[in-house]
Amino acid sequence: MRLPSVIAGIFTIPLIFTLATDLFDRRSGWIAAFLTAISPFHIWYSQDGRGYSFMIFFAACATLLLFKLIENKLSLKYYLFYGLTLALMVLSNQSAMFLIVAHLLVIALFNFPTSRIQFLQWAVAFVFALILVSPWLLKAFGIIDFGRALPGATADEVLRGAGNFSLMGVPFALHSMFYGFSIGPTLFELHRPDRIASVIANLSILIPSTLLAVIIFGRGVIVSKRRSVVLVIIIVPLLLLIFLSIKNIKVFNPRYLASVFPVFISLAAFGLSLFKIRVRAVLGCLLITLFLLSLFGYYFDREYNKRDLRIATSFVAERSDKEDVIIVPVSPGLFELYYNGVGEVETVWDPPVINSKSDAVEVISILVKDHEFVWLIDINNWKKDPNQLLMSISQTNSWSFTRICLADR
Repeated sequence: MRLPSVIAGIFTIPLIFTLATDLFDRRSGWIAAFLTAISPFHIWYSQDGRGYSFMIFFAACATLLLFKLIENKLSLKYYLFYGLTLALMVLSNQSAMFLIVAHLLVIALFNFPTSRIQFLQWAVAFVFALILVSPWLLKAFGIIDFGRALPGATADEVLRGAGNFSLMGVPFALHSMFYGFSIGPTLFELHRPDRIASVIANLSILIPSTLLAVIIFGRGVIVSKRRSVVLVIIIVPLLLLIFLSIKNIKVFNPRYLASVFPVFISLAAFGLSLFKIRVRAVLGCLLITLFLLSLFGYYFDREYNKRDLRIATSFVAERSDKEDVIIVPVSPGLFELYYNGVGEVETVWDPPVINSKSDAVEVISILVKDHEFVWLIDINNWKKDPNQLLMSISQTNSWSFTRICLADR
């Protein structure tokens, strides 16, 4: 299931080498390729059974082609190929639309067509991409409530928790794209009510890692002659995601910014390449150490384990029987889609947030009914059980209670 994502991740490395070389210089290309190869963020999604690895691959292709088309007079077939990569990028994951908007702004602001032929070539590229993704767009308009983006529109129900956007999400997204999700506070800790305490407890790693990133990226932004273009490609998708999150159309998550990763890591490589060799060696060693520390957490620390609903579904289906009840607090529809076991799946979940053990007992008592063996599918349950109280009742009641922690390894 994950082999295609792995292959896409591997082929992304030489693409980013070429992109960074074209954007900056050959030294930046080699550094960018090396950083991509050990990037915790890139490895995380290259080992994921979803389309994010393909989105990063096609984003690198599309951005590389964008600069080739801007700097060279190429034939129409290259514009069609550019449109194809845009379409494949969006079909990998719809959040790639953010990068397309950024590309359009780059063309409009820095390379506006000066001839009718050039204008038609760009138009053909984007219309071709639009035609290819039109089946998905028609379906998306039936699922996503784009009316929430209109002025004055409000949403009755938020997508996650009591609110869908926090300013803390912005530095977290940028930090995660550089160092991955397995260094510093865990994702669960960042969704707990006491998340600030978790951040403070991890300042010993967050401060030096953030300072190092600021030094490297800051140097790249200050020196680069292409900083305006690069910043448009990075910042525009971020602003669009923030807007959609505030309007409650899309959840704010760093993975929806994965399409800017090729340019993001290329800028970091360029910034690192600008330092004198001894300083570059020291900064490089520190960066590699932090990357490896994050990878160690990814592979060996259970607290950072990636949640995988499909693996948990298969695990429960193989071991449950028809006398069992499976409680699915989050994503019940997706669980039922993959589940082919015989146990009773209980997806009715409309209680208030569980704040005490008595709340947990009451909820489980209603859902369990006369079943004795209970499976609890624990995936991103920070909204309804932020303090993980459901498991605490297993020692004080007669139920045989098994918790499935959705680790994919």
